[in-house]
Amino acid sequence: MDASAEIYVMSYALTAAVMERRHQQGYQWLLEHPRRKNLLGYWQSALTKQIPPIIESKLDDEERAEEQERVERAREQPVTVEELRAFYHCCMPDNAWALWNLVKHFQVSELVPELLETLVVGPPRYMGKCLEALCSQATENDFREQLDAALKRASSTRRDAILFLSYMHDWASVAHSESAWIVNQALEEALSSPVMPALLACRQEEEKGEPPPEMLAKLGPEDRRVLRGWSRETDFRLGRAALVVLAALG
Repeated sequence: MDASAEIYVMSYALTAAVMERRHQQGYQWLLEHPRRKNLLGYWQSALTKQIPPIIESKLDDEERAEEQERVERAREQPVTVEELRAFYHCCMPDNAWALWNLVKHFQVSELVPELLETLVVGPPRYMGKCLEALCSQATENDFREQLDAALKRASSTRRDAILFLSYMHDWASVAHSESAWIVNQALEEALSSPVMPALLACRQEEEKGEPPPEMLAKLGPEDRRVLRGWSRETDFRLGRAALVVLAALG
């Protein structure tokens, strides 16, 4: 047996072991395990056996119903909201790869509050990932209310950084997603900025490498002040773009 095959067999066996113990004892033992972070991938695999996948919007109602029924038949131990939240917090902030693998392909809208919390106050490096995840998980029921509540905790710079991410997001690539449309509309309605010229200059810097001279000429003293504030937060994508714009202004 070559090395890759051996790794696959071992991974399959560990996933099966985690699934069986989770089925017998629940998930609490995973939280207390001394090598918990090494088991996150197997825990994630166990969860995906019990969670419906994200079903493409282009499927008709009959196809969606058939897919949902197939998943329900395969479920042995439903995943609780408490377990999903425990998994989320075990992954963040240093083992987020397992979390993104889960939210990209499976329906876990129960994690929308946690995703929003990370978006508004969590590590800046995960803001883009959170926006992507929300575009597949948000539901129309109360997303706008959840977003408004979360944004109350965000600093003004963080709000601008979220708006900038929304500007830069490839919405066309998720045009078929109802969740993405809900997120896009909610962000447009909830976020506003009186410093649009500065944001647009940063957008031009990201898209073209530098803003055109005519755009730079529109930036007044207030725009420069705001750009300087953003540039102090280089963990944000907006902060790094602002730094380049200020350099272009001289």
